Amino acid sequence: MASDLSDQFRKVDVGEYPDVHRLTDDFDVALWVMLVGLEKLGLSAMTGPEIADVATHVYLRPLTRQRICSLLASTNGEVIRKARSSPARYTLMRAGMDRIRAQGVSVIVVDPAAALTAQMQLEQILNVVDGDVLLCDPYVDDKTLLVLTSIPKASGIKLLTLNVQDAAKFRQRLTAYSKEYGNLEVRVSAVADLHDRYLIDTKKMWLVGQSLNGIGKKQSFMVTVGPDVRALTEQGFMKRWNQSPRWN
Repeated sequence: MASDLSDQFRKVDVGEYPDVHRLTDDFDVALWVMLVGLEKLGLSAMTGPEIADVATHVYLRPLTRQRICSLLASTNGEVIRKARSSPARYTLMRAGMDRIRAQGVSVIVVDPAAALTAQMQLEQILNVVDGDVLLCDPYVDDKTLLVLTSIPKASGIKLLTLNVQDAAKFRQRLTAYSKEYGNLEVRVSAVADLHDRYLIDTKKMWLVGQSLNGIGKKQSFMVTVGPDVRALTEQGFMKRWNQSPRWN
């Protein structure tokens, strides 16, 4: 049976999906296999051993059955276990699909004529950030906080800015945000030379062509950068962060 399933996967064209060999997280590999199985083979659910066998023998990403079952047993809504299934069968949810698709995007063109699409693409990126987030945006206001609600509550956010516009309204919205989410700290750069806008999580970095509160107002880009640039930028961010006072 496992061999038959592997044969089915071997016949699938996966060119439209992110390169599975570039995924660094075993959990992402499992989600990737489930996404391909769902969309290309109509598999509404898969077992851990099935996923492990396909990942190992078809896509040469060696994963044990025990490893896959352990990962799928503790997730944040990316998959669910089908009730009363034995052996355990798992269904891929929208959060899992979005997590994988977001990893295949490297450049997003923001077109004012399709502002809603750009905002939805940004929301998709924020929905699947990995771990804590470092955000540099020179100009923020209360609408920035609305955008940040797309980031999972479990992810801490360090927001470094230069200008807080309409401070009274921002403070009011920040108080409400903090009560509900409790994951954000805002600091104002001690040196007035912030120009770039970017977002860093534990795996990726996005350069953003305009402030988050204005995505879609003018033509710009959102672009991922390589790990070397990400690492250097993270170091620079943290140095500036530690030198900057908290906004209150």
